[in-house]
Amino acid sequence: KIYTGENMKFLICFLLSFNLYALEISNERVRLLPPGSPTTALFLDFQNTSNQEVSLIKAESNISKKVELHDHIMKDGMMKMEEVSKITIPANSKISLKPGGLHIMMIGLKDDLKEGQEIEVKLIFDNKETKVIKPKVVKFMPHHHKHKH
Repeated sequence: KIYTGENMKFLICFLLSFNLYALEISNERVRLLPPGSPTTALFLDFQNTSNQEVSLIKAESNISKKVELHDHIMKDGMMKMEEVSKITIPANSKISLKPGGLHIMMIGLKDDLKEGQEIEVKLIFDNKETKVIKPKVVKFMPHHHKHKH
């Protein structure tokens, strides 16, 4: 069979969309911080059901001046937050972006965020795919350590 330009476009789009659904995103949420806070963080879960690793290489949002990929790294005996060039989701596995670990940092917030507000974030992957997510701003419960006596 000969593929014409139109057929080829359809085939390419079909293959790209098929591959896109191999990466599922769930549990996305943005931390609500007190008014005037210059930054916030986005957390989510990635489930990669394909046989190839995929890396998140960039994120964009119109709510902040900059968006960076971050991790908490032990340095000189202290936990420090550091920018990373990518977040890799291995083949056939799940990773969670969560407080104290990998996360997406939004720096230079243009406005105060409100609880329940939906924001738009564009995720860009190393295989040239992009995915737009709309996480809600939520209040995180503080961690209280209860000691029984």
